[in-house]
Amino acid sequence: MQPFSFRSGSSPAPVLTAFAFWMALALASARADITAIWNGGAGNWTDPAHWSTSPFFPNNNPPILYDVEINGGTVTIDQEITIDQLTFGGGMLGGTFSLTVIEGMQWSAGTIRGSGTLVLAGTSAIVGGVQPLVLDGRTINHSGSATFSAGTIRGGFGATLNNLAGAMFTALGEAA
Repeated sequence: MQPFSFRSGSSPAPVLTAFAFWMALALASARADITAIWNGGAGNWTDPAHWSTSPFFPNNNPPILYDVEINGGTVTIDQEITIDQLTFGGGMLGGTFSLTVIEGMQWSAGTIRGSGTLVLAGTSAIVGGVQPLVLDGRTINHSGSATFSAGTIRGGFGATLNNLAGAMFTALGEAA
């Protein structure tokens, strides 16, 4: 596929193809992350049909870096995934593979479960609402700075939060 075509008998007029579009997107992403939003259904992380970034699923591959929003549905992590930021506002995040979040996470609703690991670096904010946040079986390895400012986190089935050397986890006020 050629990235440009020219019309016969006229001045050259470049036609942007899918290849040129994605190349431009890749260059732009060197300056800013791409936000990928889950559609609220149930499926595997690697199924691009569930993401606003289809035909791609979010998994950092510099220069393309992803910020992810999940606000409902069931997302199964079905391979090792690395992203920049995670906004988790509801639903269920599960699976047996690791999710690495480099810049931090905002967790306001939902269940994090499965036998995999959630690796958190950067700055994270945990603010629960009326319903408790649920950590079910998954291990969180936290190496950044987290503030838990409201709500309740419930854990079970071997759920573990490892606050690694140099990390800070602060619980404030009504946080339980």
